Amino acid sequence: MKKNTLYKILVLLFLTFCPGIYSNAQISFTNYSDCDYIVFCEDTNGDTLWMGTSRGLEKRLVTDGSLIQTYTSSNGLLYDKVKSILIDSHGKLWCGYGYACYGLSMFDGTIWKHFNESNGLECSVIEAIAEDLDGNVWFGTGCTPIGGPAPGGALMFDGSDWFNYSVDDGLVFSQIMSVAVDQDNNKWFGSSVYGLSKFDGSTWISYDESDGLNDNHINELFVDNDNNLWIGNYGLAKFNGSFFQDYSLTSGFSFSSVKAINQDSDGNMWFSSSWDGIYKFDGTEWTNFMPHDGLACENVWSIAIDIYGNKWFGTDRGVSKFDNINWWNSLQQENCLLSNYVYSSDLDTDGSLWFGTRYGISRFYDENWTNYSPADGLPDNFIHSVEVDNEGNKWFGTNSGVIFYDNSDWITYTTADGLSNDTVYDIKADAEGNIWFGTQNGLCMFDGSAWTDIPAISSQTVFTDITIDNNGFLCVSYQNYLYRYEGTGWEIFYGGLCTNNLSIYTDNFNNIWIGQDCNLTVHNYDDGYYQSFSGYPWISESYGINAIAEDSLYNIWIGTLSTGITYYDGYSFSNYTTDDGLAGNVVSTMLTDDIGRLWIGCDGLSRIDYFNSTQSIDKLSDILIYPNPASDYIKIALPAGVFVHAEIYSPTGQLLISENVNSGSVIDISSFSKGLYLLRIKNKGVFYTKRIVKA
Repeated sequence: MKKNTLYKILVLLFLTFCPGIYSNAQISFTNYSDCDYIVFCEDTNGDTLWMGTSRGLEKRLVTDGSLIQTYTSSNGLLYDKVKSILIDSHGKLWCGYGYACYGLSMFDGTIWKHFNESNGLECSVIEAIAEDLDGNVWFGTGCTPIGGPAPGGALMFDGSDWFNYSVDDGLVFSQIMSVAVDQDNNKWFGSSVYGLSKFDGSTWISYDESDGLNDNHINELFVDNDNNLWIGNYGLAKFNGSFFQDYSLTSGFSFSSVKAINQDSDGNMWFSSSWDGIYKFDGTEWTNFMPHDGLACENVWSIAIDIYGNKWFGTDRGVSKFDNINWWNSLQQENCLLSNYVYSSDLDTDGSLWFGTRYGISRFYDENWTNYSPADGLPDNFIHSVEVDNEGNKWFGTNSGVIFYDNSDWITYTTADGLSNDTVYDIKADAEGNIWFGTQNGLCMFDGSAWTDIPAISSQTVFTDITIDNNGFLCVSYQNYLYRYEGTGWEIFYGGLCTNNLSIYTDNFNNIWIGQDCNLTVHNYDDGYYQSFSGYPWISESYGINAIAEDSLYNIWIGTLSTGITYYDGYSFSNYTTDDGLAGNVVSTMLTDDIGRLWIGCDGLSRIDYFNSTQSIDKLSDILIYPNPASDYIKIALPAGVFVHAEIYSPTGQLLISENVNSGSVIDISSFSKGLYLLRIKNKGVFYTKRIVKA
């Protein structure tokens, strides 16, 4: 048997049977965010604005936007990303953190006070805040009901006590995304999926699509000067107390998702819509403002109007201020990730990292960010995929073709050049220098001079994830099967997958991992190895496995669509979510850099550094040698992050091997004679000795 084949079998056996040393590993996250401004609130004196950002809370002058004060998790906040803010009639500042589940913070100008389930809250997911005419503060919570009723719903604080209103009381649903109070002191609650509820202090009334509401998914509520309720959802509606008017049908605009609503002193209504910029409505005419008009970015989260009539818009690219004539774009922090929508990533030959985002490309090197957008030559700012080839050239898949970057020039390839389709979801480079593309309309390959279309698999045309195995073959999953392309045609080498396959990945041992909406499977074509994992909550509740990666210790990491990340050490799974410090639970991409750090694209980026920590061994049982007895190779398993020096001595005391190892390291003993040997491991000045047998 060839040694490399035996090596892979040993690795697979280890992954299958080795105890889960890392299953309870304590890891920490370093998070990176873009510079977006999520929510605004005008101070009681009108001279300042509070701005909730991805990097903390800022207080700024309305005259010129100059910074007065910043609060982060280091000096008052529980979490840096603020989702909702309100200054109540007593001058107290309230901050909610949304789905990060950190609860609520209140600042009286001197002291911060925090609330969670331990001191009043039924649910720590605070999505919205409003104050009623009696000075009570109301909160919309977003706890998700899984397998039963969810806690939370609507919370009210009267200055001393908390009151919770749930579905049992008459609230339409437990996930409340917006709260508004009208001029009659009615409280309005917009739910995530089931429409509206109104509470007059004693009676609850709910409204949904059966009552004329255009859409039940409520993002924002606003009461105008005439006491009309405006509803931002996947459209736009107004309720006058008797009937709903759907502006999605009459305005001429689609309103993909309305996030913010406000009204100026002239009675004009202002709306923000996802990716559609800003809309102004004067009661008769609609005006749309986009980046080409001066807006910083088309994705607008918040709208504030100051005492001078200036409009402030918080976007994914900073803040825009509009005085009804001129635009002013500023407050864009330097040296940050381009966008929190991170879809793809790859490691460059120089150690830098490239990330594909919703707004272009971000490069990270030596703790500095460099960003590229259409202004730098990109044909499109939506980057589906990133691949660095063997020569260090960068390839980026977009909705407008493939971008090639050789560190000097940007070149775009489209269907006119031979690309199968201009929407390119995934790119992989093989060892021969060929570049493979998965597109909206099939697969193709570029060898540096010519384009080749790859034969179709049945009627399948859309390929969102592809991989090149360690033998240089293109592999894809389609419906229930795993396919391999060997240059002339497709070969099926496994059936029985779920029909919805989301990700595919080849590890260092030529195992092919497939992430599906119902399962995780691993296959090895060379050795016939196969294993399936299903039934785990992090899979069944995840809506699918969207990304897979291998770390420097050969652990497999799995990124999901709702349950964060999970790593597999060969024996057990450990799941990490926002509760553990992960930036977001929806994961799109992962990679390991050149010094062993794992990067996760979620709501921004999270980085795990524990692989290179200098942890120590506590006891001899922390060290596992497998197999023992062994014929050709032994594998050393250690606690996560431990690096040691290993020495092997013959029965006569002769030093045979001396090298530094970490968990997952394999030592070749094939040249040894049969017999007993001594393995000595040194860690932080302490020696541990184990016997090994060469069979």
